[in-house]
Order: sequence, then structure tokens, then C-alpha cells
Amino acid sequence: MKDEYKPISNEGKDNWGGWAATLIDTLDTLWIMGLEDEFREAVDAVAKIDFGNCTEVNISVFETTIRYLGGLIGAYDLSGEDVLLQQAIQVGEMLLRAFDTPNGMPVDRLDIAKAKVGAGFMPDGHICIAGVGSMTMEFVRLAQITGNSKYYHAVAWITIILDHNQAYSLIPGLLPTWMDARHLSFNGSRSTTFGIGAMADSTFEYFAKTHALLGGLEPAYEKLYRESMDQIDKHLLFRPMLPGDPDILFAGDLRMPSYNDPAETILNPNMQHLTCFAGGMYALGGKLFNSARDVALGAKLTDGCVHAYAATPSGIMPEIFESVPCASRASCAFNESVWGAAVVRHYGAQYAFDAEKAAAEQRLPRGFTAIRDYTYKLRPEAIESVFVLYRVMGDKKYREAAWEMFEAVGGATATQFGNAAVEDVTVRGGELVDSMETFWLAETLKYFYLAREFRN
Repeated sequence: MKDEYKPISNEGKDNWGGWAATLIDTLDTLWIMGLEDEFREAVDAVAKIDFGNCTEVNISVFETTIRYLGGLIGAYDLSGEDVLLQQAIQVGEMLLRAFDTPNGMPVDRLDIAKAKVGAGFMPDGHICIAGVGSMTMEFVRLAQITGNSKYYHAVAWITIILDHNQAYSLIPGLLPTWMDARHLSFNGSRSTTFGIGAMADSTFEYFAKTHALLGGLEPAYEKLYRESMDQIDKHLLFRPMLPGDPDILFAGDLRMPSYNDPAETILNPNMQHLTCFAGGMYALGGKLFNSARDVALGAKLTDGCVHAYAATPSGIMPEIFESVPCASRASCAFNESVWGAAVVRHYGAQYAFDAEKAAAEQRLPRGFTAIRDYTYKLRPEAIESVFVLYRVMGDKKYREAAWEMFEAVGGATATQFGNAAVEDVTVRGGELVDSMETFWLAETLKYFYLAREFRN
């Protein structure tokens, strides 16, 4: 069994340790869809996996946690299959070795050979915040279902560190994208980037969800959530200047060009597909903590992603693009001159400073000032938020948006053997990439399916 499927060449590949990552990550989807025969076959296959044998010298602790441990625990919770719990314990025990450091902070990558002989490790001096803050859900739930508190204590210590240091970040209340886990520093010269996209996203996503999982018994998660959401709203969210003046929000990232002057900040209006999870995060947190503001922000963020999908010829949002931030969140009429000047800043010399020519040849939807990455990697974040918003608000526009997105994604990604990533979403019927990450079956199709089920 291979980790991932190559849907064009009809081959498999190992890139997550060789433990059938797609199979394990997709177990709960099979159960939810009522595919009982396929689920039983998959469980039988999982029972034969030996997590002591690895195809990699070292593994990503973060990826192994969310794809393997999360996949096994989620499927166990749904089905009660004991073999899934036993395998989850094996993975959990292996991952606990990553916490065997002088200060209890986990390493980014776990050397399997050293872990087997009980060698200790040194925490990373430079690690993304998602690498340390995105394990609470899996380890807390493993502690709950096994009754073994060691799994809880491993991640509870991280939460204590995050909670204590949140106020001492260069932007108090908002954790930076990078930290020094070796010295427990969140405000060093490398901690000058803030965002909720790549390298940071799931840390913020887990605050409200872990609060719910623990029944609100640990107040740190609500505090982390509330303070983070306030600062994200203040510093990272912006209304884009687009044709038709839609009342939507995008999430950018913030950079401090000078560590010596934290007051000097620059909003980079980079909109990543990864940040589309934020709509669901705000809406869920708003319901949990009775915040109408957060639900409203969640709706505008989700509407932003739906808008970005509809803006391209394929009906799919690009991986990373930019737009002009409005001066405020009030009405912001589209200004051709301002948009053209922004396009020229990105592509000027290449197109003799002709904005129209640059926009045409770069295939920029009106209002987009640059596309940094034209691909669609079968990601789930947008449809996840659309589904969550429909469940939270009950607004039929979200189930209709889900259907339109499904038709666009299904049509653009289909191959003879499955679904593949798209090379360029600005071209209808464009080239495909021989890649299908585990989250396509584990998350993207699951949320499309659930949205369709609630449609009826």
C-alpha cells in the first residue's frame, strides 16, 4: 500500500512514511458515506500496517499527527473498531518521542532510528507555529479514549507556553508564524511574520475546537481563541477593492521589515486558499462563545472565498493571489486607475508598464493584481467553511455555492482514474498535475458530500 495516488499515471507513491496515508486519512469519509464494505476492507488493511517500518529517515511530526493519528482516531470514534484504536496508540507512542526534549517542545521532524533507541532530541531554533500548535485535538482525544493522561500532558504544556507568550509577541495577542522552540521565544528577529495561512493555520483553528472537545474545562483555549481572533480581525483581514463592491473579506499576512521597530508593519494582501478555513473558524467560535461579530466575520470571509472561486474561468480559486485592500471596510467602489497601478507595480517593466496588457497576458480576473500560484491542489478549506456556514446560519446560499463549487471542481479535475490537481485555474480545461493529496478524499469530498446531504 502506498501513501498517495497518482491519478493520471495510475500509480502510487510513498511520501508520508509508507503507512498508507490516503487509506487511513479517508477512513471516516468511507464510514460517513455509508460505504461499509469498503470501510471493512480498509480496516483489515490498516490492521496489517507495521508502524515500526518506515520508508523515510525522518517524518514530519505535524503531518503524521493530522493524517495518521487524526485519521485513526476519527474513524475509531465513528465505528468503534478496536484495531483502529490500537493502531492509533502505536502512532501516538511513536509521536510522543518527538516531545523527548529538554523543554518538552516537540521537534519538527522525528528521526525514526533515534526514536527507536530512546535517544533524546533538541527542539528546533526555528519552527513554524503550526508545527507545535496543531496536535492538541489528536492528543487530547487519544488521552480521553485511552484514559492515559500522558498524551494530554504532552500538548497541555505547549498550550501553557502559547498562552504565556501570546501577550509578548511583537503583536501582543497574535502568535507569529515562526518561533524559537529551543529558547521558547516568540519575539525574536525571525518572528516578524504574522498570518493564518501556510505554516500557521491549524494552530488558530484548533483553539475553539479543543475548547469544545474539553467541554470548556480548560480556560486557556477560549483565551487563546478570543485574543487571536481580535488581532487577526484588526491586523490581517481586509475588504478587497473588486468590481461590484462585494461586502467580503480576505485574509492577508503582516510583515515587520524591522525587528527594531515593531510599530512598523506592512500588510501583504496575499490571499491563500489555505486561509479559507478562517470563515468556518470564526463562525464556529462565534457559536461556541456567543459572538455575533465572529459569526458575521466568518460569513464575510467565506463569501470572499466563494467570490474568488467564481472569479476565474474554471470556477476555482487560485492557490495564492493578490488584490488591492480597501482603505476601510465601508463601501469601496472599484477604481480602474488604482487597480491598474497595482498591476503595474507587480508586472510593470515586463509589459512596458501597460496594466491592461499585463492583466490580459497574466489572465488576471478583474480586481486581482497578481496571481502568485495558479494551481488548485484539491484543497478542502473553502468547501469546509461553506459547509460550516450553512450549518451555522442555515442560509441556502451556502448550499447552492457548495453545489456550484462541486460542479466546477469535479469538471476541472476529473481523470480516467480519479481526480488530479489543476496546473492553472485561469484556463478552462487546463493541464492537470499527477497528484492527489490525502485531503482530497479525507476532507474535500467529505465536505462536498455533507453539503449535498444537508441540501436534501
